Amino acid sequence: GRPRKPKDKEPAEIHANTTIPVKMVEANSAERRWVYESPNFRFICDADLGLATVREFVWMFESVWIFCEQWPVRLPRLEGGEKLRMQTQLVEKYDDYLKLGGRPNTGGVYLTARDLVLIPFESLGIKHTGGRYRVARGKQNYVLRHELTHQLMRGQTQQAAWFIEGAAEYVASIPFSVTRMLVSHHDSAVRDYLALRRVEKSVRLDPLEQFMTTSYADFGKSSHAYAYALLVFYYFAELEGNKDGEKLRRYAEALHSGRSETEARRHLLAGRSWPELESDIAKAWNLKGLTLQFRR
Repeated sequence: GRPRKPKDKEPAEIHANTTIPVKMVEANSAERRWVYESPNFRFICDADLGLATVREFVWMFESVWIFCEQWPVRLPRLEGGEKLRMQTQLVEKYDDYLKLGGRPNTGGVYLTARDLVLIPFESLGIKHTGGRYRVARGKQNYVLRHELTHQLMRGQTQQAAWFIEGAAEYVASIPFSVTRMLVSHHDSAVRDYLALRRVEKSVRLDPLEQFMTTSYADFGKSSHAYAYALLVFYYFAELEGNKDGEKLRRYAEALHSGRSETEARRHLLAGRSWPELESDIAKAWNLKGLTLQFRR
């Protein structure tokens, strides 16, 4: 993979280019289909939003792209000959969102079979007022960034449930402010995330081996499953060893090369037993004020 920036030289914030080029590539009022493109995304809409409105939310998509592009974990979709615009479909009415495959009580979903992120207007704060569409400022769009991460990470690495969901929660938990992705606030944002989900400062979790080897179908059965996945992913990305995500990178590279998930996981264990890895994770989070206890 391409060389990575040393951890201490990564920007504390990801600044979106507010002059990101956006163009309309299709307009079909008869079929209610308008298509816009930014450098890395394609937006299929059922209303004529207008270029100015599309620019209001494009920066968030492009910021997530930039952040994921700088990860220790290589994402083939974002580079070289495999690079392509990610497709997003925006629908004005929530009923239409459900008819097209959206799940009830959700603000967005990644449809794997169609390789498409589906979003209702309201999730982006898009409203029709004064004869035009406008975007309300200040929405964090947590669910959208979670689903967008799934789309960007699609590929050979998508095997272990904890890794798939942990990565999505890792990106989604980074706070946004106007056109900035506040990476420097990620640490405190994770603690806010845990508090919001009522994860106490002392939490009991399923055995780590059981959690990291569980099937995707059984993932949600673990207590605090998404928070647990975030804690494990964040540990390997930010707290482990030299805090450069090296073991996580090796794990992902092994999967990219066709190794089994069991083989790839050896890079994360790094010669440790499961109880030893539990101890290391617990010690790292204890320094952050969180006590983890693993059930036996």
